[in-house]
Amino acid sequence: MLNPKLRFTIRTARLNVVLVAAACVFLSVDGSSVDAASRAANASAAQRPAATKPALRGQNWDSIKNMPDWSGMWTPGRPPAGTPPAGGGPGLMFGMGVPLTPKYAALRDARMVRVRGEGPKGVDDIPLSNSGLCLPNGTPHNMLPVSHEYVFQPGRVTILLENSEIRRIWTDGRGHPPDDQSNPSYSGHSIGHWEGDTLVVETTSIYPEAQLFIGQNVTEKTVVKERFTRVGDKMRLESVLLQARDVGAAIVDETIERGADLLVVGLPYRKRFGGEFAIGRTIPYILQNAPCTVWVIRDPIEEPS
Repeated sequence: MLNPKLRFTIRTARLNVVLVAAACVFLSVDGSSVDAASRAANASAAQRPAATKPALRGQNWDSIKNMPDWSGMWTPGRPPAGTPPAGGGPGLMFGMGVPLTPKYAALRDARMVRVRGEGPKGVDDIPLSNSGLCLPNGTPHNMLPVSHEYVFQPGRVTILLENSEIRRIWTDGRGHPPDDQSNPSYSGHSIGHWEGDTLVVETTSIYPEAQLFIGQNVTEKTVVKERFTRVGDKMRLESVLLQARDVGAAIVDETIERGADLLVVGLPYRKRFGGEFAIGRTIPYILQNAPCTVWVIRDPIEEPS
């Protein structure tokens, strides 16, 4: 469910129109449940406490002296004793033992048939990894196969990987850039904060050709959450991958759940580099998949001053 923020409601005898912050209008013949659900969602959101920002560490060279000692090169090895058999070994490079949904497990297994040269075209159809194509592995796969080094600087932790990839983790309290200002890359945009001696990192804006593991790429909506902790003479890295729903898919799902007869979507007037009008991907997806009538309203063109 979307969590809409009501701006205003127009009510007639048979029609309920709800404008939400997502620049969409859902119309249905019987809209009472739509209005009630929106009010309930707003009330729930208003009752949630505001998130507390973590305290910043390592913002100047003197404070970095008190940071944990992560000096030296760290080389991937076997998982600690007691780790479930899901990790470790060369099979992990191909996603073997990784807890995947049935859909992605099927994709992995089908690719492994080709990797072994057992596909319909035999050895002529063995797929190459990013490294085989002279491309960066990208986040999160770049942390798996090679040694790396951590460099502490004021407001930033830089990870230098042996295959020449670099990750920059901003720890100065900044957030992620908005979508219209983001610049996706293989490493993505990483921000972090310290919880004791554990570095907690969130990475977004990952280029969709980056590898989750060999044979499976991330998507534009993938979010990688990591926790880095030194335990004795080892570095523990815990990673969680989140796949957020695409905006277009979320709007279409909401349209279906509400039983809407008409969907009105606002379209900002934006231009790509070179001056061409950009419609993006969300509107075409909605037009192709929404089960009801769709109106697209474009913002007025701003005259140059």
